Amino acid sequence: MMSSLYRGFLIVLLLGTVSACGDDNTGGNELTAAPSAPVAVTVGLQTIDEGATVTLDGSSSYDADNDLVGYAWTQNSGPAVALVNPTSAKATFTAPSVGDTTILRFVLTVTDSGGRTGVINAEVTVIDLNAAPVVNVPAHTVAYADTVIALTGTATDPDGTVASVKWTQVSGDAATLANDTTLSASATLPDVGQNRELIFALTATDNEGKTGVAEIGITVKPVAETLAFVGVRNTALRNTAWPAFTVEIKNASGLRITGGDPASYTVVVSLKAGGPAGTLGGTLAATAVAGVASFSRVRFDQVTPTGGDVFLQANVLDPAVGPFDSPAVKITWPTKIPGKVTAPELTVNAVALVADAGNQDMIVGGSFFGAGVSFALDGDTTKAVDAAVTAAFVARYHGVDGSLEWVRVFADPSGTSAAEVKGLAVATATGKIYIAIDHTGALDLPRDGTTPLQVIPATTGTGYVTVASLAGGGAGGGSADWASTIGDATDDVPTTGTCSATTLQLDGSNSPIVLGTFSSTVDFDPAGATFADHTADGLSDAFLLKLAATDGKLGWRFVTGSAVQLGAAPVADSGVALAVPRVSGGMWIAGQLANGINGSFFLQVTSNGTLATPGVKYLGPGTFAEAICLDPTGQIFLAGGFTDQTNFDPTGAGTALIAQSPQDMFLANYTANGTLTYAVQFGDFFPMTVATLSYRDAAADSLVISGTFEGDVDFDPTIAESVATANNEGAFLLSLEPSGAFEWVNVMDPGPDAVAWPQAVATTSNRIGFVGAAAIGVAPPVTFDVDPAVTTVDVQLGAGRHFFIDKMNDQGLTVP
Repeated sequence: MMSSLYRGFLIVLLLGTVSACGDDNTGGNELTAAPSAPVAVTVGLQTIDEGATVTLDGSSSYDADNDLVGYAWTQNSGPAVALVNPTSAKATFTAPSVGDTTILRFVLTVTDSGGRTGVINAEVTVIDLNAAPVVNVPAHTVAYADTVIALTGTATDPDGTVASVKWTQVSGDAATLANDTTLSASATLPDVGQNRELIFALTATDNEGKTGVAEIGITVKPVAETLAFVGVRNTALRNTAWPAFTVEIKNASGLRITGGDPASYTVVVSLKAGGPAGTLGGTLAATAVAGVASFSRVRFDQVTPTGGDVFLQANVLDPAVGPFDSPAVKITWPTKIPGKVTAPELTVNAVALVADAGNQDMIVGGSFFGAGVSFALDGDTTKAVDAAVTAAFVARYHGVDGSLEWVRVFADPSGTSAAEVKGLAVATATGKIYIAIDHTGALDLPRDGTTPLQVIPATTGTGYVTVASLAGGGAGGGSADWASTIGDATDDVPTTGTCSATTLQLDGSNSPIVLGTFSSTVDFDPAGATFADHTADGLSDAFLLKLAATDGKLGWRFVTGSAVQLGAAPVADSGVALAVPRVSGGMWIAGQLANGINGSFFLQVTSNGTLATPGVKYLGPGTFAEAICLDPTGQIFLAGGFTDQTNFDPTGAGTALIAQSPQDMFLANYTANGTLTYAVQFGDFFPMTVATLSYRDAAADSLVISGTFEGDVDFDPTIAESVATANNEGAFLLSLEPSGAFEWVNVMDPGPDAVAWPQAVATTSNRIGFVGAAAIGVAPPVTFDVDPAVTTVDVQLGAGRHFFIDKMNDQGLTVP
C-alpha cells in the first residue's frame, strides 16, 4: 500500500512538471483555459391550435465565452411552414391546418465567434380544430346475383362543406360501380353460385381535406338463370311412372348453384300447354339441394289413347325464373291393353301376373266355345282357335304391349264333354304355370313336339279336377309337363261322387294347393296307387289338397264334414276361397254352409294338412263369405255379402252391421288367431256382390276388392263420401288401406244396355291385373270405359259375350 508520504511526493513532482510545460508554451509561468462551444436552449414542447402564431424561443441559449454570434431555425418534419426571422433568437410561424393532431419538429443551431456550434430539437403539437364529415349508409341488405342495386348514403360537414364523395368496394367478389363519386351510386353484383358477402365504403372529404367513412355489407344470393332437365326419357308410357329425373339449377355463368337458402330454389314441374290433353302426376315440386331438384313417380295421364309429344316445364319460384322446357317426350299407348276377346261363350276364372321386374306378363285361364275365336286383344285371327264344345284355355299376354304370346286349349278330344280352367298360379322361381281344370270326360293337354298328354277318366259324366304343370314363356309356352286327376278311380274301384275346383294357389315351396268342393265318394289320390277316397257327410263338403310341384303326387288331403264339425247336423258346405301364406305356415279356407243361407265359416289348415288350433270360426246365417286373403304377418281379411243384421265377431261380442240393401258387401279383419279387429260395410238399394280380394304387398300396402253393384254406392267406409254410379250392373275395383280406410275406386260401367262383372284379379307390388266379362244386349257397339272417371280408356263391345283385360297401376289407372 502506498503511504501518505509517498503520495505527497508524487503530487509535488507532477505540479512541477506542469509548471515547466507552461513555461515552455507561453514563455511564462501562467495557466490559460481552452475556448468552449455554445449551448442551444429552447422553451419546452408547445401545444397550439391550428392557425395560431407560434414563437420558437431560443433566447436562453448561451456561450461560456460570451461570444455567441448566430442563430438558425430549420424544420425537419411535419407540414412545411414559413418561418419568420429564422436567424434570430426568436422565430415565428403560423400553425398549419391539419386533418388531425400533428407534431411539427424544428432544429435550433447556435454559433459562437470561433465557429463552434450547439444544437437542440424543438417540437410543436398542432391541434386540429376541423370536424370530420358525418357519413351514413343503409343497414346490411340482401340482394340477388347479377342484378344492379342502388348504393345510397348521406354526408354532412359540421363546420364546413363536403368537397367530394367516393364509393369503393372493400372486399368480396368484384362488382362494377357506376356513379361512384355521387351519393347515389349503383353496383352491378357479380354472378355467384353460393352466398357471398360484399362490403362497400362511402368516403366523404370536406373542404379542409378531412374525411369520414361508412361501410355497408351486402349478401349476394345466387340466381337461377337456366334450368336443365336431366334423365327425362325420350319415350314414356301413359300412366307409367317415369324413372326419377332431375332439374339442374345453373347461374348466368352456366355453373350449378351449390349454395344459398334451399327454400329459395323450389322447382315446380308442370305440363306445357299445346300437347296431348292430359294431366301430370307425381312429385311436381321439389326443393333443390346442391343445385339439383329431384322428381319421382312422374307420369302423364293421357285422356285419349293416342300418342303425342309432350313437354315438361320447370319454374323456380323465388325469384321467379322460367319456364324452361324439357326435351320432347313421346307418349305411347299400349296398343292391345286394355283389350277384349269375343266368343259365343266365354268365362274367365283366373288371372296371374308374372311378378318380375320387367314386363309382368298376364296369364288368363277359363273356358270358351266357338269356332275361329281370336284371343289376341286386337282381334288378330292368325292364332285363332276352335272349340266344338266348351273347352278350357290358358292365354299369355305380353305385359307391355298386350300382344298374345300363346294360347293353349284343353279339350275333350271327342268333342262331347266340357272343360274349364278354375285356378291358375305361376311359380316365381321357375316360371312354371300350374292350372286346375274342371272336366266331365276325357281331356287332351297339348305338348310341343309330341302327342298331347291325355286324361281318360273311368266314368264319363262325372266331375273331375285335373291339375297340370305347364311351361311358362317362350316358344313352348303352355306345353304340359304332367297332369294328375282328382276324383277318378284308376285303381278299378268305381267312384260315385263328383268334385270341382274353386281355386289353385302355390305355397312357399311352389307346391300346388287346390281348394274345391266334392259330393258323395271321391278318390283324392291322383297317382292311383291307393284308393284315398272320402265320402261327404252332407250333400257336399270342401276339400283341400297339396300336390308335389314336380309330378303332381298327393302330399296330403283335408276335408270338412267328418274332419271338421260344421254344425249340429251335417249340411252342404263348400270351399269358396283360399289364402295361402307367402312363405310358410298354415293356410285359411273360407266357405259357406248351405250356400250361405246357414252362414259362413273360415278355418285354418296347418302346413301338414290338419285342422289348426284356432278351430272353425263361424259367421251367422245370411253371410256369404266369398274371398279371403292374408297380410305378411298372418292377419286375415274376409269379404263377401250379408243380409239383414249380422255380427261378424265369431264370439258374438261385436257390434252388428245392418244391411241397407237386399245384400250389402262387408270387409272384416281378424288377427292371426281369428279375433275380430274391425268390420265395415258398403251398399245401397241394390245388391252388391264380391268376386275377389287381394292383399297388395308394396311400399304402401293395400287391399284390392272386386265385385258388382248397381246404382249409387258410397265406397268410403269412413264418414267421408266417395260415391260411384253404375247405370246397370257394373264392375268395381276398390282399393282400401289395411285399416279399412278408402284409397280409390275404379268403376267399369258399360251403360244401361250392357252388364259387366269382374272375373279375376291378380296383384303385384305395383300392378293390378283385372279380367272382367261383359254382355251386350243391343246391336250397336257399346263404348266401355275401363279407366277411372277422370280419364277415358275405351273398349268397344259389340253384341254378344266378351271378356276384357285391363292392367292398372297402384292408383287404378290403366297402364301396360
